[in-house]
Amino acid sequence: MIFMINAVNCTARVNGDSLRIRYYGAMRSDCSFLLEFPNISVYDVRAGMELRIHNDDGTVLWGGIIERVVYKYRASDFISLSVFARGYEIVVSRKILTSFNASFQNLSAALQFVFDSALFSEGFTFDSDGVPSIAEIMTGQSDGVITAEEALDLISNFYGVCWWIDKNKVFKCCESFTVTQKNFNIAVDN
Repeated sequence: MIFMINAVNCTARVNGDSLRIRYYGAMRSDCSFLLEFPNISVYDVRAGMELRIHNDDGTVLWGGIIERVVYKYRASDFISLSVFARGYEIVVSRKILTSFNASFQNLSAALQFVFDSALFSEGFTFDSDGVPSIAEIMTGQSDGVITAEEALDLISNFYGVCWWIDKNKVFKCCESFTVTQKNFNIAVDN
């Protein structure tokens, strides 16, 4: 596996035994691992940086944004960093729409509006293939500001669909997805 943080290869510094990638409901995911190095100036890792994990052939296994970094000084000359990241949906949660008051002819138009005003500048692409065409008109209103995530949730709840951003930075939306599309494990007691 190849670990890229802001397009810098840091694979040699990753403690492989510490890697954990979790997938959970509504196509969300997170990742955590340890970086170990003898000098803090070697890597400058901060929240907000992009993390991508590739196979040796270049296939993206996981992609997202670093949410938190915890520095641990093990000795005067050896440092480890605990890196916690979430899938690309974290970008949506921090983007703000200054106003949201519009009418849309269908779900695809509503999602395209949020995508154009909040996600396009971040390098995302829009996959409208799975978006159902629903002929109802939806009006989303807010008294002040609303986050892109809140807007997407309002739109999706209205139409009864779910949205997510995959590991390749593609924004997707569909009416449903089968549980076999991901490695979900559902406890018997739940």
